[in-house]
Amino acid sequence: AKATTQHQIRVKKKPKDDGISLGLEYLQCVRKFPSATLNHVVFHIRRMCKKVLMEYQLLEDLKLAQSIKEVGNVLRLCENYKKGKKGFNFDPQKAKRQREAREKRAYEEKCRKKYVARMERKAKRLGKSLEELLKATSVPGGHVYGADPSWLAESQSSSSSNK
Repeated sequence: AKATTQHQIRVKKKPKDDGISLGLEYLQCVRKFPSATLNHVVFHIRRMCKKVLMEYQLLEDLKLAQSIKEVGNVLRLCENYKKGKKGFNFDPQKAKRQREAREKRAYEEKCRKKYVARMERKAKRLGKSLEELLKATSVPGGHVYGADPSWLAESQSSSSSNK
């Protein structure tokens, strides 16, 4: 019979990473190799830290950041809340505003999809390309935060001129 020996390896358990340290490391790379736009940085940080950003009601603050420095400030604030250096107070009004904003964006996206589907049917019926019927918007994807979507304004102006 084979003699077996058991080796015990003691692994120091790391605390569960919530993405903040990864996000801060990503920001260091962005500063060192500045090739990503602010939109790309916010997109990636949101993916890495979404859970903890939502926990501390900072997801909207991240989306509103106007610079890489502001993104870093949001992550450091998150880190301070996590470590207990700053006291976090849940704001029910902010949670309500964030929920309403998410619902509004979902509604606008649903409306946009319906609009595009109607325009596809119309283009097919008229024998034109979809690009001829859809006007380009100033905001990629037609997402306008805090205002009516530009495609809605275009649709309303064209329908009122047809009357």
